[in-house]
Amino acid sequence: MIVEMVAGHQSCSDREATGTLLYLDMVIMMTVEGKVRTEPQFAKLFSEAGFASYTITPVCGLRVLIQLYP
Repeated sequence: MIVEMVAGHQSCSDREATGTLLYLDMVIMMTVEGKVRTEPQFAKLFSEAGFASYTITPVCGLRVLIQLYP
């Protein structure tokens, strides 16, 4: 189980949420060399890690719960 923000997901569909997500993406890139991923990027990452499927459930604002299945 992962609690994360997913760029382009329905949980962040309004303009204000998208702006917040882009701001956080820039902060993450500058501080820890990371990034906010889109759902297709997460799908590729999970597949390469050996997971067969996943579900994404909005839980709180921009955050979603990602459940991975072997």
